[in-house]
Amino acid sequence: MIKDTCVVLCGGKSSRMGFNKVILPFGDYRLITYQIIKLSQIFSNIVISLKESKKDEIFNILYDDISKYNAKNPAINTESIQIVTEDLRHFSPLFGILNCFEQLHHSSLFFIPIDCPFIKFNTISTIIDHSENYDVIYARDSVKLHPLIGIWKSDIKDKIAKSLEKNQFKIIDFLSLCDTKSICFDAYEFINLNTKQDYKNAIEILKESYGTE
Repeated sequence: MIKDTCVVLCGGKSSRMGFNKVILPFGDYRLITYQIIKLSQIFSNIVISLKESKKDEIFNILYDDISKYNAKNPAINTESIQIVTEDLRHFSPLFGILNCFEQLHHSSLFFIPIDCPFIKFNTISTIIDHSENYDVIYARDSVKLHPLIGIWKSDIKDKIAKSLEKNQFKIIDFLSLCDTKSICFDAYEFINLNTKQDYKNAIEILKESYGTE
């Protein structure tokens, strides 16, 4: 198990999906639970970053799901799961990242969006293994960058704050101010759930891969 802390970013609007993707049914549980079960096999601590207004609903669903999971499997330690709430007014991931550094006081954090359920364990460990000398090290495929899947160092939190003060919210623009590296992986891993069709496609992949619905 990796001793690092992983942050699952859940603070988006889910506007293209039309409803809160965090609690979508996914396999035997909900999407948030699916991610927690998977990531708890790798990380010693999991943080869920979300809007305050969603906290109670998501916590209750997650608690019920994990209780069901623990009844049939080696138990997930719920004390290793922490919830951090974000400002309700802002939706740029940079706000969520800065908020996590300010609340958690870690020197580095691994971030992953809630809607990327197919990231492989080896991809995560490869990114972590190469993170030492960079402000941000993140994943990409042959076509697209995925800067929200990677290790970010807390040393750049002042840069994040200054960018946000200037209303500069784009991740790619911010990364140009930092010492970064991207590592290329298979695009299949970065299928995400933005729309209802994306969700349907992901369920089909899940059924084909794991024989579940």
